[in-house]
Amino acid sequence: MSEFIKSSISPLNTVMSSRSKKTSKSKSLIGKKNISIRNEPDYLEEYISYHSKMLNQPIINLTNYQNSLDVQFPVPNKTKMELKILTYPIILETLHQCSSFSNSKRKYIYQYLYSLPYNKELYKEFASKGIHPFFRFLPNTYPLEDKNLSKQFQKLCSALAYYSIEVGNIYFLPDFVFPFCKCFPNENHFLFELLIAFISNICSYWFEYYPGCPLFHCKLGEKIIKHENINLYEKLKKIFIVTNKTNMKITELIWRFMKFLFSESLVKEHWLQCIDFLICFNYKPEMIIYLATAFILKNGNEIINCEETSESLNKILFEINPKITNLTSIFHSTLILYEKYNRYQLYNYKPYLPLMQKNNYNIKFSLLFPKDCIDGLKNILKDTAKMDKEYLKEKEKYNNDEKQLIKELLFEEEKTRRLKSLINKEQEKDRLMKHDLGNKINL
Repeated sequence: MSEFIKSSISPLNTVMSSRSKKTSKSKSLIGKKNISIRNEPDYLEEYISYHSKMLNQPIINLTNYQNSLDVQFPVPNKTKMELKILTYPIILETLHQCSSFSNSKRKYIYQYLYSLPYNKELYKEFASKGIHPFFRFLPNTYPLEDKNLSKQFQKLCSALAYYSIEVGNIYFLPDFVFPFCKCFPNENHFLFELLIAFISNICSYWFEYYPGCPLFHCKLGEKIIKHENINLYEKLKKIFIVTNKTNMKITELIWRFMKFLFSESLVKEHWLQCIDFLICFNYKPEMIIYLATAFILKNGNEIINCEETSESLNKILFEINPKITNLTSIFHSTLILYEKYNRYQLYNYKPYLPLMQKNNYNIKFSLLFPKDCIDGLKNILKDTAKMDKEYLKEKEKYNNDEKQLIKELLFEEEKTRRLKSLINKEQEKDRLMKHDLGNKINL
């Protein structure tokens, strides 16, 4: 059994039993342990038996392993078939063996892990409201060459804001959402449900001190760095003192990784690996803290040897690093850190609740915002509504004034045209009279 699986298998029975009331003991998928899985159709036994043999053998061709998930069964709807044959241990082992999910399977795996309802009617209720006032000028703030992507981006942010006004007001929401739009073009309905689930699951305790960072989370990451690499800790403290910049605090560095979901530091392929990892471990929503800490520890030697400037530190942590070819070692370090330090956490994280409740979305996010932040947001919304009314009145007044001005200009133009016409006629008469007079004199 791989170390990756060993470090993840202990809470698996709890997770799987929480996902379904009816569970049954099955033959081991990985190693000799019995794992509790959901009751599945009869044809799944053949599939599990096939994988039980295959997973205990060394995987030589990873492409063949991923393609093996395409075992064909007599099910007419391919999407349903792919969701039905998925089980958590198979997904976990796929992530271990292949480092990430295949592009063709990723959407269905996310849908399975978060139990997304894929309810188009409910999504249309939010999408049909148009562009939210918060994101009216988003194309100016985030100019994109691809206009279709820009529209998709703006509509998705607006739908999320209509779903939850608190989430819509988060200042880093566009930076949080954009990588998903880039990696899943023209999938706004899927992304809408995925992001609601992801934010509700992973970001539960991020906003207690909003707009500041989640202090207790980031302080835990700082203490882990101090315990794991005291030289790195002292170097980061020194850089903060020398530069005298708040964003160079260790807690702020961890927060920057979290709020931008590592998108500043990773190319598309590696970013998707990172999201695969976080969603696969969605029953451990605090895993992102350990992942951010592992990123900093991984670059420890470079940071220790770098110059004591903010530019040098930003270049190491928040620019695309060509040396990163795979994130498997970082994921492995993350799991080790989690096992060592998770007992020091200050929160009992709640399990993820399915998005659908009583034929409707679970409208309220379980996010904790400061009371003054919520009160301030209500005032902002009132001011925004008032400004919108004033704007519409001014626009209507302007349109009326513009119409009146156009009428006056047209009237003046017509008056000028007629005057010119009369002048031309008089000039023509004078010319003819002079011509006739000249002819008489010559005679």
